[in-house]
Amino acid sequence: MFIVNLNNKNITNLTGEATISSSLNNLGSSCSYTLAREEQGELGDILDISSSGESFFTGINTSRTLNKFTYSFKAFDFSFYLKKNKVIKQFKKLKASECIKQLAKDLDIKTGEIPDLITEITNIYRNKTASSIILEILEEVNRDSGDRYFVAVEGENLNIRKLGYEKIDIGSDLESISKNESINNMKNTILVSTKNHSENPTEKISKDSVNISKYGALQEVILIDPKESSQASNIAKNKLKELNKVSLDLSFNTLGNSKIKPGMIAVLKSEIFEIDGEFYIESVTHKLRSGIYTTSVTLGEYADE
Repeated sequence: MFIVNLNNKNITNLTGEATISSSLNNLGSSCSYTLAREEQGELGDILDISSSGESFFTGINTSRTLNKFTYSFKAFDFSFYLKKNKVIKQFKKLKASECIKQLAKDLDIKTGEIPDLITEITNIYRNKTASSIILEILEEVNRDSGDRYFVAVEGENLNIRKLGYEKIDIGSDLESISKNESINNMKNTILVSTKNHSENPTEKISKDSVNISKYGALQEVILIDPKESSQASNIAKNKLKELNKVSLDLSFNTLGNSKIKPGMIAVLKSEIFEIDGEFYIESVTHKLRSGIYTTSVTLGEYADE
């Protein structure tokens, strides 16, 4: 059972259908929905969708299309303001977590769970959106520590979570399963080099000879600032761990479950498709229509690799 509220007014019976999409690759979540014309929703109205008494999408109407019998709306969660506000910001040897908190404060965005990210950030960001700055900061953290973090906006709160922060047992009652494996994005050799063009630039290489022998050489080049040269080996090692693998694209449909979210670890099993393990959840789409609620999930790499 799901409930749709617009500005705290229950409009469930007037909502034709709603599709809520979220992905690790796209900061924030969006919702496309239709509304009977007698209920004239406005741009800027606050949409909230809940299941079993727990809200799983809160956002703001950002566009409206008038159809013959309905309005079609597009709403985005509050990451909308991170994407639409450009700033000029300077950080000097400030922890990554504090940089993110400062950005949020400057834009009057509330913060929720933000772990202590100790990577020091020294940079000047000019005419960049707050969202792009946060993603750059998290990439710096990834290069420094090897840990992957992502942005999760829940309600009005900006959260930063570590990939695999929670496990959810999907079970085996799945439909429309599709499994694809590929080496198209594999990199088994990582070259890290300083950006300057001096005669003796710092260069570090990390590679997997076994995979090179099996799949051929697949190299990625990462250019870093000379001030990061002492971290070159660590950056190469962490990036090799991230990219030196067969990529997995596994998708399926299941009964509606609002607790399934990108960034979690999904535990599932399917004998037909030889699936038995733990996988990172890459994207989730919730579809609500005529009282029927379904969830489509796309999984990425194995979580135990």
